[in-house]
Amino acid sequence: MEATVEDLFLAGSETTATTLRWCAVLMLEHPDVQSRVQRELDDIIGRNRLPTLADRPNLPYTEAVIQEIARFATIAPIGAPHFTSVDTTFRGYKIPKDTMIIGNFWSISRDKKLWDDETLDEFQPERFLDENCNSVKKPEHHIVFGSGKRACPGEQLAKMEIYIFFTHMLHQFTMKKPTGAGFNDTRGQPGAVHAPFPFEVCLEPRKMAED
Repeated sequence: MEATVEDLFLAGSETTATTLRWCAVLMLEHPDVQSRVQRELDDIIGRNRLPTLADRPNLPYTEAVIQEIARFATIAPIGAPHFTSVDTTFRGYKIPKDTMIIGNFWSISRDKKLWDDETLDEFQPERFLDENCNSVKKPEHHIVFGSGKRACPGEQLAKMEIYIFFTHMLHQFTMKKPTGAGFNDTRGQPGAVHAPFPFEVCLEPRKMAED
């Protein structure tokens, strides 16, 4: 129980905060995407209230952007260690019981064979939308929080936090680069948590609907 509670706090703090930093960096570098998210929020939510979790199914482009941020940034490039419970064989390789298994999620998020796409190094939210851009596609190989019975126990908490913070920020503010600021390096810093390089951002308040 203690370890599970610790995992919940970790999933709801460090990785979530890093994801939100990636949200800011990628919106700064892709103002067209930011504007489209804001248009969808204004069309569905309006300017008189903030987005809620109940609105999420009606925001397909916003959801696709969140999914693409998760894929592009791959916050946890290497999964937590697991152990095989029995002797097994995978793709011709014999794996004895009690062998440590570590998932390479970075490789999966950049595998052109899995995604059938030559643009995986580019930020394209449309890859998560259907042809009519009306619904979100959720490929099995889009692994963000691990998989199986030992997936991250904080997955649902983290998803809700990221959605709420991201939609509230773009509903209330427009993210812009400071005057004279150049390109933000979106390659990120390698590590157990794949974080963006330090950056500066200006938050310009958006007007609410007039009474």
